[in-house]
Amino acid sequence: MAIFDGQLYVSSDRGTNAFKGVNAVGIGLPTTPDQPIFRLPGLTDANSPDSFSFFLADVSDFVPGIDTLYVANDSPGALTKFSLINGTWIALGTVGLPADSYRGLTGVVNDTSVTLYATRKGGSGAGGGGELVMITDNSGHGGIFTGEPTVIATAAPNTAFRGVALAPTPPSPNPETVITGRPTPLTDSTEATFEFTGSDDATPVGSLTFECSLDDEEFAPCTSPVTYTGLSLGVHLFRVRAVDTDSNIDPTPA
Repeated sequence: MAIFDGQLYVSSDRGTNAFKGVNAVGIGLPTTPDQPIFRLPGLTDANSPDSFSFFLADVSDFVPGIDTLYVANDSPGALTKFSLINGTWIALGTVGLPADSYRGLTGVVNDTSVTLYATRKGGSGAGGGGELVMITDNSGHGGIFTGEPTVIATAAPNTAFRGVALAPTPPSPNPETVITGRPTPLTDSTEATFEFTGSDDATPVGSLTFECSLDDEEFAPCTSPVTYTGLSLGVHLFRVRAVDTDSNIDPTPA
């Protein structure tokens, strides 16, 4: 079961001449029970014999919405591509052997190219249960899906691969800023010099940039040391913040 482009879908390896393959569940994202299930037009028991995971993509600017489908079949096992052409899903190539037993499937779309990640050969033997593979389809909408998947991981003994999903990369932490030099608190000088540095888990100190603000002005790029001249006598507020190479900004300026 998965959601693509605001529509709920479910796969099935059961239901002769009815539900084998990929099916739309109701309209959009239904919230009530007893929703009708519609097999996608063009899918049959022959081209979707034992469907498990699936991945839908939009790779064509000329077809509105989702236009490309990949299905992982377990037995016979293979990855099959379909393109939506004139309202019907047309099978356009199969990758894999009958004994591969594909189950898990996800993908990443880059313009007209789709990189798929899949699990296969997920047996239960003590020698290890399956492989995680990758294959890129550059043929676009309506192109023939061919190629040989690349194995990127093998299950350890007494374990098995089943599904596969993409995990988001955690955001990099924000940098920290420290003022290392400043004028004396009480002075009659109209000039003030500040020195500062920063730290960041991902960005070397030498690659950090800084932004300074005096008396609540807009932050502007600056380097250490920074000197202000022509200051009036009275209280002044200086702030500085570090910026790392991922454009993360210290949320608590020094």
